[in-house]
Amino acid sequence: MTRRPRRASRARSSCCLTTRVGGVALLGQVAQTNSERRENAVRLLATFLRVHSPATDAGRAAAVTREPAAEEVRAVFSAMAYRGGVKEVDLGRISARGLQLADADLRGLILARSDLSGGSFERGDLRGVSLQGATLRGVGFGQADLTGAVLTGADLRDADFRGARLAGADLSGTTGLTSAQLAGATTDGTTRLPAGITVPAAGAQTAPTRPATP
Repeated sequence: MTRRPRRASRARSSCCLTTRVGGVALLGQVAQTNSERRENAVRLLATFLRVHSPATDAGRAAAVTREPAAEEVRAVFSAMAYRGGVKEVDLGRISARGLQLADADLRGLILARSDLSGGSFERGDLRGVSLQGATLRGVGFGQADLTGAVLTGADLRDADFRGARLAGADLSGTTGLTSAQLAGATTDGTTRLPAGITVPAAGAQTAPTRPATP
C-alpha cells in the first residue's frame, strides 16, 4: 500500500483550516453589516463551535498551559463582537482553552460546562454570563465585571478574581476557590460564596483557604 506524503496531508489540513476560518469571518461580516440576518449568523457561529470544538473529559483533565486557543475558536469569538443585541447565545460545552479576551464584552453568552482553562477575561464585561459547571482553571478574571454571573459548580482552581465585581454573582458549589483568589473583589448581600470563603481587602496577605469538604 502506497502511503501519501506527509507534506500533502499537512497542506490539506492547512487548506481546511483556512476554509473554516474564512467561513467564520464571512459570517462575522454578515453579523456586522446585515441586521436582518445577524441573529442567524451568530447562532450559526455558535453551532459551528459546539460541533467543531467540544469539551471532552480528557481535555478537562489535561494540564493547563499558556498555549493560545485554536484559530477557529479565536475567529468565532472575534466575530461574536458583532452580535449586537442577540442574547442567550449558546456556547456551552465548548473547548476554548487559552482564550485571551481581556476587555471584551461577553454579555449574552452561555458558556455553561465549557472548558476555558488558561484563558484571560480581565477587565471584561461578564454581567449575567452563565459559567455554570465550567472548567475555569487558571483563568484571569481580574477587574472583570461579573455582576449577576452564574458560576455554580465551576472548577476555579488557580483562577484569579482579584478586584472583580461580584455583586449578585453565584459561586456556590464551586471547587478549588480560595479566599486569596478574591482579594479586593467587591460583593453585596446577594453574592453567594462557598462555605468558609471570604473576600480579603486588596493587598491583604491571606493564607489560601479551601472550601469545606461536604
